[in-house]
Amino acid sequence: MNSNSVFQGDYVSLLRNISKTALNPASNIIELLENTLRVMGDSLGTNLCAIYEASRSDGFRFMCGYKLESSCEADCLIQLVRKHAEDSLQNHKITFTHIEGSKLLYIMPLITDRTLGVIILGFNNEIHTNEMEILASISDILSTTIDRFFLQQQISRQYFSTVKSLVVAIEAKDVYTQGHSQRVSEYSKIIGRHLMLKDEVIKEIEITGLVHDVGKIGVSDQLLTKPNRLTDAEFDSISQHPEIGVKILQPLNVSENVMLGTFLHHKRYDLKGYPLEAGIDKLPLIPAIIGVADSFDAMTSERSYKKAMTKQNAVAELKLFRGTQFHPDIVDIVEELIDSNKL
Repeated sequence: MNSNSVFQGDYVSLLRNISKTALNPASNIIELLENTLRVMGDSLGTNLCAIYEASRSDGFRFMCGYKLESSCEADCLIQLVRKHAEDSLQNHKITFTHIEGSKLLYIMPLITDRTLGVIILGFNNEIHTNEMEILASISDILSTTIDRFFLQQQISRQYFSTVKSLVVAIEAKDVYTQGHSQRVSEYSKIIGRHLMLKDEVIKEIEITGLVHDVGKIGVSDQLLTKPNRLTDAEFDSISQHPEIGVKILQPLNVSENVMLGTFLHHKRYDLKGYPLEAGIDKLPLIPAIIGVADSFDAMTSERSYKKAMTKQNAVAELKLFRGTQFHPDIVDIVEELIDSNKL
């Protein structure tokens, strides 16, 4: 390899590392691309790298970058992108322009069956022909990564919309349970915020609250709306709904936390309750939150067989089973939220 080559290393290893990083699970596309840019930038020895998304409204929009000194630099670069990206995108080729005297800015198209945007890389030296080929391969990897991520998001949104419709259909069978999942979701989200959990965890809690009872679609209407006490056989049947719910959610690209929250929302803090074979030695936080919120809403909502409790009486009931059925810290938080009129 030429000693003046920008990249001093094994191209195959580079592509393997970039592909591996791009395929790693991430909570959002920005995190995924930032990790990929970091690996690519360090391996290639770039001065900077950034990705700009094609936007119908304003041409291009900054998505993420690496080795950018400030947001101002990202804004300045977008002017160059708008000026030079058209040639790169229309002709499906890598173009370059000079910046800050001798520095070179390479513009790589991100295209699949549609225009996604461009990636820009800054170097001190000109790229050799064989290195242009490796950049083209990297461009293909990133294009596929972005397109796959957004396609998965679209499929997930559509499926999640279907799941929510199922939940509405389930609750519509019984006038007394209408809106239950939405309220459990809202209560759980408030508890999560009080715990100062990360935004992505709060989002998982919110989703779990919405879908925790989706498995009831596999339970007969007669059981769901039965006003009298369930027989042991009927209880065994209805207690299958967390496992059914997990099976329904499996095609959906939801996190492990959402799956666990759905599966374990009837598991007690002392690990009694169902499912019997949960395979855990400690109740995770999300199902602990959902379990308290679920019970709180059940107690404060009217049913065919009972009147609604006041919030204060419901808290007293939670406290009665604090540390056995319910997570003690979550019970304390609910009491605090009720006392301060935040729940």
